[in-house]
Parts: sequence; C-alpha cells; structure tokens
Amino acid sequence: MAGCGGVLRDDNGKWICGFSKWLGVCSAYVAELWGVLEGLKMARERGFHKVELDVDSKVVVSNLVDGKGGPVTGLSLLTNIISLLELNWEVRICHTFREANSFADALANLACDGGSSLIIYEQCHVHMRLCFLADYVGVATPRLIKR
Repeated sequence: MAGCGGVLRDDNGKWICGFSKWLGVCSAYVAELWGVLEGLKMARERGFHKVELDVDSKVVVSNLVDGKGGPVTGLSLLTNIISLLELNWEVRICHTFREANSFADALANLACDGGSSLIIYEQCHVHMRLCFLADYVGVATPRLIKR
C-alpha cells in the first residue's frame, strides 16, 4: 500500500498548505511521481510562479531534470509532470534526503492510514506539528550515505 504527501511552504519555510493522497498498491517510484504531480498542481492552482520542488528520490529528480523517461509504469505520470513544468513558471528541482523532508514522508504515511483520495490540509495536522517544526528549523536524522 502506498500514499504520497507534500507541503507547500513560503519562501521563509512557513506553512501554506499540505496534502496527502492514498494510492493503493504501487512502487515507491510511482508514489514519488504522484507526490510531485499533486504538489505541482497545487502550487499552480494557488498561483505560484516561482517554485522550488524538493524531491527525496534521486531517480525522479534525474528523470525530471534530464527529461528522460523512467520505468514504463510511471511514464504517463512523468509526461503529465513534464507538461506542467513546461508552463510559464519557474520550477527549480532539487534532491533532498528523506531525513530532511520528513514531514512530506509523514503525510504520505498518513495517506496510507486514511484510505481516501486527495486530502488537502489548510492547517498543519495537529498530530504532526512537531515533525513540521523539525523540518522547518532543519532538524534531520543523520544517516550514512554510500558514495
């Protein structure tokens, strides 16, 4: 079972809105693509013209930056995302480790519990405020990274 989630922040890192979406059975790659697509759609619908998109999947970042297709299972999602990226706005795509983006990961996990489609949070979910605050101030869980 999989879900995706994300948060829109202002240029100071403060809360704008968040989302979670239950996806059912899919790969981590496809779940990441869904998160990117929903996040970009939400930013676009809210009128943002300059966006930094932080994604914790190096494969997704690489596929979006290079414009190369990934696994066939995510091809239609990737095509939809690229169409959004080509609109009249500036989107900077960045890789971030999951430990530095734990709130989006927590929203994705929350989606798995909910079993409903897209949920938009206009305010930070009460049970997750500490997690959001940790991301906001830059608290991250260290891990060893293979080079």
